[in-house]
Amino acid sequence: MTKKIVKILCLSLCFLVLGLSIFALIYLTNFKQSTNFVKLDTSRLTQVFSPIKILDNKGQLIEETCSINGKKQISISSLQDYTINAFICTEDKRFYKHNGIDFVRIGGALLKNISSKSIKEGASTITQQLIKNTHLDTNKTINRKVNELILATTLESHYSKEQILEMYLNTIYFGRNSYGIENAANVYFDKSATELTLSESAILAGLIKAPSLYAPDIDIEKCTSRRNLVLKLMLDQKAISFDEYTAAIQEQVNYTPYANSHIEGYTKSAINQACKLLNITEGQLFSSNLVIETYCDQKVQKLIKDVISNDTTTDIQGNLADIGCVISSPNGKIVACCFRGKKAKQQSQVGSCFKPIIAYAPAFDLGLINQSSLILDEMTNFNGYKPNSPSGFHGWVTVKQALSSSLNVPAVKLLNVVTLRKANSYLSKLGISKQNDLSASLGNIQGGLDIFQLTKCYNTLSNEGKASDISLIKAIYQDDRCIYQDNTQEVKVFSQQSVFLTTNLLIDAAKNGTAKKLFTNEYQIAAKTGTVGDKNGNSQALVVAYTTEHTVAVKYCGDFDNTINGGTAPAFLAKNVFNNIYSTPPKDFLVPEGITSISLNTTELYQNHNLVLDTNGEKFYFDNRYIPTTIKVQQQTQLQIESNDQTEQQDDNNNPNDWFWRNWYFQQKTPSL
Repeated sequence: MTKKIVKILCLSLCFLVLGLSIFALIYLTNFKQSTNFVKLDTSRLTQVFSPIKILDNKGQLIEETCSINGKKQISISSLQDYTINAFICTEDKRFYKHNGIDFVRIGGALLKNISSKSIKEGASTITQQLIKNTHLDTNKTINRKVNELILATTLESHYSKEQILEMYLNTIYFGRNSYGIENAANVYFDKSATELTLSESAILAGLIKAPSLYAPDIDIEKCTSRRNLVLKLMLDQKAISFDEYTAAIQEQVNYTPYANSHIEGYTKSAINQACKLLNITEGQLFSSNLVIETYCDQKVQKLIKDVISNDTTTDIQGNLADIGCVISSPNGKIVACCFRGKKAKQQSQVGSCFKPIIAYAPAFDLGLINQSSLILDEMTNFNGYKPNSPSGFHGWVTVKQALSSSLNVPAVKLLNVVTLRKANSYLSKLGISKQNDLSASLGNIQGGLDIFQLTKCYNTLSNEGKASDISLIKAIYQDDRCIYQDNTQEVKVFSQQSVFLTTNLLIDAAKNGTAKKLFTNEYQIAAKTGTVGDKNGNSQALVVAYTTEHTVAVKYCGDFDNTINGGTAPAFLAKNVFNNIYSTPPKDFLVPEGITSISLNTTELYQNHNLVLDTNGEKFYFDNRYIPTTIKVQQQTQLQIESNDQTEQQDDNNNPNDWFWRNWYFQQKTPSL
């Protein structure tokens, strides 16, 4: 071939390339200006990818599944390396080397398709697949493919490789109506994507090519063969060692049917609160580039998530119980929270857990009772309302006995003498709506309470009578600018003396009463159980327990038999939590000023209704403002009465404001409303 011919061929090739380039430029220009061109829409990406960061109490990213617009999302940083590599090795081995389009792979696929005279191999990158999943239809046209290539390069210029990979893993379809790797791990293996083994990761990476063909619940042999191919690709690309490959190949493919155990952690609750604080929608939140600092303790968070995930309590149909658990500091900062099932977060009746809040603490605060006050537990008609007593009626009981044993009639009698008007004045400070019925003393609350509201009530008892709004969020930042700072104000609800008297009785409830499964000799726990149901079964079972450092609220929901109540499964779970969160025991509750300890003769008290001092008798605490003035001294000898701020001498006194005068209304069989 002469030089002249070579020169002509070269010039012709140059003109051809130039002509094709000009044609391509004109085509792309016209196409991008046409109505058929789909532009990059970052809002479509924020629907499947969270640009917000949710940090724990130490400033570390919370590694927890996050639900965005109802779809479960997971951070790539919380996944195992082999899980991520399974998808890269299978779908796009040059992912970190291209800018959205892999021209090397395109060339190789083109040659193979030409040689086979058919389209057997594609060349879509992970970036292209993400664009197709979020922006484009599935029509196999030139315009759609060109649109995909343009948007892929644009996407790579806007997001990092890690962000693109995270968005991809959270949107890819795995069959069984599961979008995203977290949903797929739930559906096929009943676990979180963070817990996937190498073999399970390879299964999920392999089945996205054809979920209806390679899913483990459809064809176990094809699933195994496809998994082994993925593992071989990972070995060839040096993503795993030979030993890891061998172990994974030998692992049996197990399909674990989805138990439908919806688990919701701290992040979802924090997102809900952030939307309320900023008065924006969830969609707006995820497009605002926020950093949210929380009070979450990830160690405690993982503990309660594991405890709830492993709980096998079922209802009468065999369904797993819906469970909620909230752990708070006394000032309302949520340390951890976890929910299994939708009912666990809903407002509902709280049973006897409300007795200390609406009846006992207000009665102590108003000086209407002391711990030794006697109340007649018998069938009582309150203008047509007759509270039942599942354990029967017990006759005359002290306030201490009534609360420890969670008796119903005494609680209603207390609310009756406190009056609904005064009780509602206390509830309003706790942010609880007005109650119009004496049954509220037994937890029949208008509108119900959610577990966070119930936690707030008991925080008030552990925080010297001061109520603080529940807070998961410490601060919110946008572009390094603080747009929200938690400065929750405390509201005084009860006196220190009245909450101590109530707490002291709840300590006895955890030692001798309905919450006794929580008792420990190592430190003080105050607790109250609650059950909603009847003789045919229960629908709610609760316990709220607190120390000087934490409040733990636990709620079980479902159609249970009567063996599931506040003193059983919820108490066991709360006990498990307390056993694991303390490396050193919390301090005991301090006796505040204005409280006196008096030991009374039990025979005189229970049989004769007399207050007689007895150093060997039963100890009761009294608010100094309301100490009964007719306390008798046994054998007329003067005894010292223990007080944290004074030492008093008591003898016979016939003051008209005596003990019986203060307590006459508890002896009435039908108190007026």
